[in-house]
Amino acid sequence: MPLNIKVDNPSAYAGAVLQYVPTQAELIEAIPGLVGAWNASTLAQSAPVAAWPAQYGTGNASQSITARQPTAGMADDRPVIRNGAMSKNIVVDHTFTPGAVLTAGARFKIEDTAQDFQAVFGANAVGTNAWRLLYRIAGNFQFDITSDLNAAGAATPGWHTVLVMQSADTTRMLIDGVLFTGANVPVAVTQMIIGASSNTGTANSFLGAISKFLVAEANIYGTEHQATALAFLNS
Repeated sequence: MPLNIKVDNPSAYAGAVLQYVPTQAELIEAIPGLVGAWNASTLAQSAPVAAWPAQYGTGNASQSITARQPTAGMADDRPVIRNGAMSKNIVVDHTFTPGAVLTAGARFKIEDTAQDFQAVFGANAVGTNAWRLLYRIAGNFQFDITSDLNAAGAATPGWHTVLVMQSADTTRMLIDGVLFTGANVPVAVTQMIIGASSNTGTANSFLGAISKFLVAEANIYGTEHQATALAFLNS
């Protein structure tokens, strides 16, 4: 049944149309340099995760070694992946441009507070140019670049949203709406790991739950794309 609206001066509204509202998919796909946006709700529950296609973007994440595969599960009624051991992770199947600026973020839950140096995500596992977001048992998040960027007191047990955005000379780490800023030194990131900082099967796996992850080869700080990324991670 059509909706008829009567106004006092119809000619003033001739040709008027409602403004188009983009969908979440369209907004996320418009993020510059988007590799992928992953949502654990797309995975079969209680199953080992050998492949995790991005919900948006063309990216895929996979782990071909069975012993290193995380498991899909639930945390507070939210679909997640869990490593459950220090040797598990899943790798983004994308060749990154070495030295390019990056944006990466995740929605995750800290569950294990006894193990230090847990990497929520990362690349370039060791060395002075390590690129990784770490949970530290002292209660801080630490983003490893040439000079560590620390967020003291921010890493409490429970859910967090972290978005790391890099320009050529600055790294910005937005943690639950609070911004931390430090210097950036370009790092030759060629591989991104979700739930660890290395795919060697040794250490630094995140022992909590990860529900969403996003990565783009661009700096989206201060743009409308920052709000889009946060809306996806927090939804």
